[in-house]
Amino acid sequence: MRAWLIAILAVAALAPSEQRSNQPRVRSATGDALDRYVGGDYDGAIGQLTYLGGFSTVDADEWIRTGGLADAARRRLIAASLALEVTAAKDAWPTTLIEWACDGFRTSGAPTANEALWMRASVALAEGDGMWAILSPTAHLGHALQRFPDDPHLKLARAFVADAVASQPVVTTGTTLTDQTPVAFDRLAARTLDGAPDAAARRTALERVAAEFRPLVADPVVGAEAHLRLGDLELRLGQRDQAAADFRQADAAASGDPFVSYLARLFLAWADAQAGRVAEAERGYRSALQAVPRARSATTLLSALLVMNGRLEDAEQATAAFLASPERPADDPWRQYPRGDFRAYLTLLTQLREAMKK
Repeated sequence: MRAWLIAILAVAALAPSEQRSNQPRVRSATGDALDRYVGGDYDGAIGQLTYLGGFSTVDADEWIRTGGLADAARRRLIAASLALEVTAAKDAWPTTLIEWACDGFRTSGAPTANEALWMRASVALAEGDGMWAILSPTAHLGHALQRFPDDPHLKLARAFVADAVASQPVVTTGTTLTDQTPVAFDRLAARTLDGAPDAAARRTALERVAAEFRPLVADPVVGAEAHLRLGDLELRLGQRDQAAADFRQADAAASGDPFVSYLARLFLAWADAQAGRVAEAERGYRSALQAVPRARSATTLLSALLVMNGRLEDAEQATAAFLASPERPADDPWRQYPRGDFRAYLTLLTQLREAMKK
């Protein structure tokens, strides 16, 4: 009997791999979640891996292979997109998932439009959560630029990250650069170099960053935002006339983008206020509120300007209009500004989901 069992096991072990591959595979949580995700159950798929288990890159690679070579590119996009959404849903960032997905694209063939879309979405998410480690030139952002060296969004991201690092005297451990001042008025003043103990070193660093922004201002895709961020940088360097010119060019090139128009007008108004041009500053803040009505930062700065110039009643009216309105912007552009391209993340995610269906 024992010899008979051993013989059966030996035959099974010698069976052709094709025959063994026809046997049912062991189901995995990641494979099940990917099936749910591709079927449109996005929340269910994300929740399954966020709360009930983890995203297994080994199982994801197997899921991609099971579709065959003809469907590999689409399945890779699906797996990479789910990895991105699971990353966004977790409190502690598993950045290895983004790096795994990026490596998969890099080793699977020539760059594609869908890969470019995923690269931009992943960088936007990283900017939004301040994951500077994978936004370095030698990590994920650098890899994305190797694949798409002419992508204007990625080039703008590179300049944005360089600015974020150069603008701060201290980097905290892990996730975000130090920025503890919540009020727009104080934050704008604190970002100038006047009186900073490390002003000389930071000035040199910021001037290098300016050189990264300048070639981008002529780009038809990101030129308006490049003007905005270059003007902000020049303002911090004390180059107020050049900053004002860049803010005006940003507003003119914004093409209806309220984010750029609002901040360009806000920064220009603040510069006018610092120069004692009270009437121009007031017009600027009110103009910013036309771009994004009832935004907190412009309301705060306008009210402060009016109070400091003895116009208490006008300041009360500006504040009362803000407090009385039931409709306010979901997120003030000033609060989004330090998060790079993150404001586009949800739109990019929607586009990824549409691309998966093709």
